[in-house]
Amino acid sequence: GRISLDDPLVKAIPDLRQYDMNAAERRLTFRQCLAHQTHLPAVEPLYAYGQDPGTLRAFILQRVWQAGSPVYSDINYMLLG
Repeated sequence: GRISLDDPLVKAIPDLRQYDMNAAERRLTFRQCLAHQTHLPAVEPLYAYGQDPGTLRAFILQRVWQAGSPVYSDINYMLLG
């Protein structure tokens, strides 16, 4: 009962795009991520940014993701994790 599927991710991840309060990522819901109904990319070579979990977390949370059609995206589940 702490979150609803229709709550925005920022309820659990307040630092998601924290420097841009109008960012589209701040409006993404748990339901959208679970159903892969977000604008996040299908492929992103995260391995190219290193292996440090803190660095990768910061990259995913602060990255300006380009808008696109909803596709299966690993980023959705990384955010949910």
